Formats: sequence, C-alpha cells, structure tokens
Amino acid sequence: MAKDLTLMCVAWQHVVLDAPALKLIVAEWESLLAKNADMRTHDPNSYRPEAEGLKDRPNLDKLINTLQSNSPSSFPGWAAVSLWGGLKLKILSKIYSLRYPRTFGTAYLPPKLVAGLVTRVRSNAGPGVVLSRNDIVASWFYKVTCGIYQPRTATTLSRAVNLRGKHHLISPSVSGNVLGLAFMPSVPSGALQNASLEDLALTTRRSVEKFKDPDYVSKFLGFRMDCGNVGRIAVPQVKFSNQRCLVTSFVNLGLSNPKFGEGVSVERPVQLTMEPIVIRVIDDARGGWSIHGNLPHAAWDALERNMERIMKELDAKSQPKVI
Repeated sequence: MAKDLTLMCVAWQHVVLDAPALKLIVAEWESLLAKNADMRTHDPNSYRPEAEGLKDRPNLDKLINTLQSNSPSSFPGWAAVSLWGGLKLKILSKIYSLRYPRTFGTAYLPPKLVAGLVTRVRSNAGPGVVLSRNDIVASWFYKVTCGIYQPRTATTLSRAVNLRGKHHLISPSVSGNVLGLAFMPSVPSGALQNASLEDLALTTRRSVEKFKDPDYVSKFLGFRMDCGNVGRIAVPQVKFSNQRCLVTSFVNLGLSNPKFGEGVSVERPVQLTMEPIVIRVIDDARGGWSIHGNLPHAAWDALERNMERIMKELDAKSQPKVI
C-alpha cells in the first residue's frame, strides 16, 4: 500500500531530512490499514517496532505551546522585516545578479584537496583548537566566492544548522528538517581576501556553537514563530546590500548518489531564497566534496583558479626532494 503514496517536494533535501519521520508515519499508516483483514497485504507484526517509535516521539503541540510562551519579538543579531522589506531584499538580490550574472553549476573538490585544506588550517590554528571539516571548507567557499566583490562590499557567511536533538522537544530521530541559521559578523570583501582561513573557520564555528544551547534554540524558534504570527520575515541583522553566502552541508550522510526509487527524479532547484549565493555540499565515499550552487560567473572562475593553485601546491609538496 505504501507504493501508492506520492510525495511531492520542492527540494530533494527535504525528502532526505524528513525521511525518518515519513518512514514511521507510513509504517503506522500501513499498520492501521492492515488491521482490516480484507486490506491486509503484509504481516502487521513487521510494522510494530517502527510504529512504536511514533508513540514515543515528542508532542508537537507541546513544542508549539512552549515556543509560543517564549516567542520574543526581538532576537540578538536578527531583524523582523515587513513583506516590503523582504521584497527590497529580492530586488537588491536581482540588481546584484545583473551586475554579477549567476549560473547553476557543480564543482568537485577531490579528496586530496579537501584533506590538504583541512590539514593546513588545523595545523595553523594551533593545539587545542577544534575545527570541523565543515568549518574549514565552508570558510574556504566563502572566502573564494565572496572575495569577488568591490573591496568595501559587506559579506556574510551563513550556515544551515539542523536542530534535531538540539532541544528536548525536538527529537534527534523523528523530527524532520527543523533548521537554524548560523551567521558570522560581516566582513568587507577586501578584508575577506586577506583574512586567514583559520580565523574565518573559528568565527563561523562560534556562530554554529550557539545552537548547542537549548535556551538559544528555543528563543530562536520562538522569534521565528512570532515573526510568522505578525506577518514578518526573520532575517540576519545586516545591511540589505550585504552579500550573503549560504552554505548547507550534507556531509557524512551518504548522499553522493541519492536514489529515491523508481519514477523519482531530482530537478534543478528553484531559487526561492533571498541569499545571493547558495551552496549545497555533498561528500562521497572517497572523501571528495561536490559543490552545487547558483553562483556568479566570477565566483565560479575564482573557485576554479583557487582549486588549481591549491592542487599545484599540494603536488609540489608531495614531490620527493632531490639531493
């Protein structure tokens, strides 16, 4: 019976992140249908363990009530803009897209390049400093793709943070794509070009670590809910002209070649975000990372030049020294 279920989604990552919840919902649905002997096509016992997971899931009503009781009208670092303000963001984004024409594309960072970047930044950061691969590679993307603008142009790195397990009412195993947005302070494009990767990685790491605090998560979600209730849009509190780079990472999830079943295809995503630069990152089993994004042509060119330069440096280091 589950084969008759049709799921329509605007983005394939929603399917990926919602899969745990959908699996349990479909299992419980089939179990209920199977109680009717005339409709039974499978052994209902096979669904019980999974269906039990639904009974243990956090109560959605309780989560909503909790957020409503703690839904501040303001939140540090964020602004609640009107629909007109949101339209202005889209208009400015369109203007910049005319000045810096964009195109959808994909680039591949081979395992050697990823490992080289990570090793270099971690060694420069010094002992005791913890930086993830995501911190380092996201900072590199940001530095390369947002360093193309005029020196005084403000830029910001934003990163999507999955909030599963970050709050006692958001289950790590059942909840879908409840996302937070971590953003670092603005950096002028000229300063960004000269900034060290380790400093950028440390700054974005601090922005992500805020979401380890359940109280911060609760207030963040409450603020977003309050904005929705009063017809506002929650956006990072930066200048409207700020060039924001949004990085969403799907690393360590085995999604290099997602297969969603017969008749399911992945289409080019529709650009529905206000972020001028959007990057989606997926890794493969060998350790390479794929970049999928809607980037300015100049950003793609800068990305290619930087990749070639780093690979040449790594190749030169790997050559045996002649005595």
